[in-house]
Amino acid sequence: MKHLVLLGGGHVHASFLQRAKSEKWNCRITCVSPSEYQFYSGMFSGFSEGLYEEADLTFSIEALCRRAGAEFLKAEAVGIDPLKKEVLLQTGEKLAFDLLSLNLGSESHSPFPGHPAVRSIKPAYTFPEKMRKFREADSPVIIGAGIAGLELALSVSAYRRKNGFLSNVAILSNSGIAPSAAENISKGLTRLLEENNIPLFLHQSAVSAKLQSIHTETSRIPFDSALILTGPAPHPMLKESGIACDENGFMLVSKTLQSVQFPYIFGAGDCVSFEEYPGLAKNGVYAIRQAPVLFKNIKRFQLGQKLKPFKPKKRYLSILSAGDKKGVLLYGTYSLYGSFPWKIKHWIDRRYMQKMKR
Repeated sequence: MKHLVLLGGGHVHASFLQRAKSEKWNCRITCVSPSEYQFYSGMFSGFSEGLYEEADLTFSIEALCRRAGAEFLKAEAVGIDPLKKEVLLQTGEKLAFDLLSLNLGSESHSPFPGHPAVRSIKPAYTFPEKMRKFREADSPVIIGAGIAGLELALSVSAYRRKNGFLSNVAILSNSGIAPSAAENISKGLTRLLEENNIPLFLHQSAVSAKLQSIHTETSRIPFDSALILTGPAPHPMLKESGIACDENGFMLVSKTLQSVQFPYIFGAGDCVSFEEYPGLAKNGVYAIRQAPVLFKNIKRFQLGQKLKPFKPKKRYLSILSAGDKKGVLLYGTYSLYGSFPWKIKHWIDRRYMQKMKR
């Protein structure tokens, strides 16, 4: 019997296992992840604001595997031998595969490696404990001004106002606000941050970090805790394994989600870049849309059938939490701010979690 290894317990593989519950597979499936729990990043902002408990944004990958008839292996992968078809685990063991799917997510590289007060929000299962400390710090700073950074800044600011802390969570970025968004969206989000009295240090690069301050070329920013949200960085294991990657180190895949070098290796989510769509954003929206394509294509590959292409849409709807049970609905150049977008997001997130826990 063929052996399919799902490396990583991210959203794509969680959706894969959810689908596998209702379909028969003529192969053995093993999911490998360093944590038996998956933390849903879509609810990180609600947790940061104090609207959700840790249990609300967590489901068991181990239980999902059991319901899907798959094996779960709590382990960390440190290498892949694509020619021998083996995954090297941190324990020194080797896990053989016939088919491999990667959903490793991405990493965030610290501008100050080793600094105890500058932390990445990744891996996801470490987020709750880091956020509990961050949102009650004396001088919290978010490094990065993308959508994820803005969302956490607004959510933490709302938490601090409600719980008697100074609302002083700052944003430091070497770019402007939401640089990948349309100009009118960036301007609107900047106004929203200013209305929430969030200090902005934009178009500035961090030069050094002392015990109580971050220094740029023009500013000194008080801080005792910082979270890094500067965009995705690849897992170094990918390039080290000899798998074809793009210039940034993300595994290069075709439209069918297959490695351009090894057709029996698939990948989805933040850990891959598309040969046909080199500028495609790495976000949860595209990852979730890749999940059904990955499921069908691995099954088709096993049966010797023609694979289907993943076709990303240029525009997609997203909702950013803005604190105080308000949100910003974004679609292209259109935006809508208020309580209604947050209610939509809350309903979608709850529905997703209920599905994953069944």
